[in-house]
Amino acid sequence: MASYRGQANSRWAGGPGESMWESLSSLGSTLLDKLPLVDVLLARSKARQEHDRARFKEIDEMLPEATVHCYIDDAINHEFRDDNRPSEVDQYLEWTLLSGSQFMIGRLNRSRKAFDRSLNKLRNFCALNFFPDHTGNRLLFRPDQNPRWSSPSQNDLRYFRECEGELDENARRSSLAYRAFRRLVKKTLYV
Repeated sequence: MASYRGQANSRWAGGPGESMWESLSSLGSTLLDKLPLVDVLLARSKARQEHDRARFKEIDEMLPEATVHCYIDDAINHEFRDDNRPSEVDQYLEWTLLSGSQFMIGRLNRSRKAFDRSLNKLRNFCALNFFPDHTGNRLLFRPDQNPRWSSPSQNDLRYFRECEGELDENARRSSLAYRAFRRLVKKTLYV
């Protein structure tokens, strides 16, 4: 039986002492070297990464990480003191609607779209539920129903608590989606 295996290996071997697997692997590497498709795929992958790095830098300049965290914190704290943050978020969300704002790497694009949806939901909620205070310098969460600023009825208080829960959930989802997006960018683009 051993002599048969030795004969089989010598039939497949490319030379003396070379096994069948070594022969097949050298044949495979020779074929890959001769196929221009491999070079095309590698160049395409590199171009996608370069495009996505440029796209991420554009996003990071438009909506820095600190701005996202402050926007979410302001929403959680029920008070926007800086009018620039909502406008920066609005500008970013409008930019995402442009066709050139897409990532070429599919999982990055899906992650960014998930973040965009959660941020858009938070922004829409804040637009409906935050109102200027008497000075006009701050936006407050439902000041007519908030027990800190008024004495609301039981129905108003119940509605306020429901809205507060929805706000906290929207803020939590936005924060999680943003962290997942940033983690994937670091992992994929090494930025």
